[in-house]
Formats: sequence, structure tokens, C-alpha cells
Amino acid sequence: MLALDVGQQPGSSATPSGPVFSPRPAAVLVCIYNARSSALVRGGTVFGSAETAMLTGLADRGNAAHCSASPPQFAVIQSESAADQVAWVELGGCDRVLRPDNSVGYASAAALKIIGSVRSGG
Repeated sequence: MLALDVGQQPGSSATPSGPVFSPRPAAVLVCIYNARSSALVRGGTVFGSAETAMLTGLADRGNAAHCSASPPQFAVIQSESAADQVAWVELGGCDRVLRPDNSVGYASAAALKIIGSVRSGG
């Protein structure tokens, strides 16, 4: 995730899980980018049960060990109601999540599937 090396970062060990965004927004914006060119690939809004499942899959901070895989894409996930609440997710590679509070964890397979299903315009 933009050369994120959590193995060298202070505080990269396991920390308690918790909500990605607080307060929880009614919807989140998801934009997927090419990791090499930073070009926008597609984006859309996730809400309802899909949003709940996605945010649940991003809530576990886990143990962010060193990983050197380079992801081909990354997602920027932003609270629709609070512009300063942004999470970054590696797509393909280590599947790490950089949360708004700067804690690092991993995205679940379910969260990655929902992010991957986002299509422009919706």
C-alpha cells in the first residue's frame, strides 16, 4: 500500500478490533486505483447490508506482520458523512488495511469481495 512496511512501524503489533469509522456512516464511497499509475479504475457507493459486511471485514486489526508483496490495485474507502475518515486497502498482495486511526490490519475475504464488486456509478 504505497510502500507501507508495517514490519518497521511502531505500534504494528496486534491491537483490539473496533469499528473502522465512528460514528458509522450510512454509506461509504469506494474508489479503486491502479497501484503503479494511481489511475482511478472504478468507484461507487456501498450501503446497506453490503456496507455492514464490508466494514465488519475491515474491523479486525489482527497482527500486521511484514509483507513485501506489491498489490496491483488499492482501494480508498471514505465515510460519506465525514471526509476525514478514510481507510486504504491493498487489493491483491498482502490485503492490509490502513485505518483512519493509523492502525493496520487485514481485510477479510468477504470485505475484499465486496470491494471488488464495486462498479462505477453505484
